[in-house]
Amino acid sequence: MMKYLIAIVSGTGEWDITVVDPKKSELSRIEETPEVTVAYEQDEMIELLRKVVADLNSMESYHREHSTESLVPHLIVVDELAAWKEMVSKTESAEIDGCLKQIALLGRELNFHLLVGIQQANARNISTEIREQFSERILLGNSELRDRKFLFPDIQDGDLKLDSQKFEGLVGKDDGSPERIVAPFIGMDLIKYINR
Repeated sequence: MMKYLIAIVSGTGEWDITVVDPKKSELSRIEETPEVTVAYEQDEMIELLRKVVADLNSMESYHREHSTESLVPHLIVVDELAAWKEMVSKTESAEIDGCLKQIALLGRELNFHLLVGIQQANARNISTEIREQFSERILLGNSELRDRKFLFPDIQDGDLKLDSQKFEGLVGKDDGSPERIVAPFIGMDLIKYINR
């Protein structure tokens, strides 16, 4: 799903894309270009988040003075957030949370969009303040009720229990209840497509 969303955005040629991949998995194979920055080493990932926050703050100041100009859209992708936070010290984990919180709280108005991939959705792995800023939430695969409730707080115990069907999940916006989805299988190599 994350590769698909990155492919859609990169295909427009209009976005600045930042990718953080702490597990050095598939997203780390995305090639860097002037529009795409990829980090998967510890010091590079934190430094990249700091840069995004600095860019966000600069954009906020600039936008105040030039509010009629359109803003370049930015996509900040953080894959395996929980795994990343387990790999670093408590101080670094707090800095990661602080950076993500700033991006989540200030970003939407300035055209900075945050895409976070996480295996276990809970307040230990991603703060409620960040989660509440997500305008769209996607949960794929069979999950525990507590995970569904974290992403979709208004969900009831018996609502939308997921089967074990492959590619099944829930999608919801902040203004409504989640709906069941079945994500399509995409047979092409999306990393090759992104790198084209």
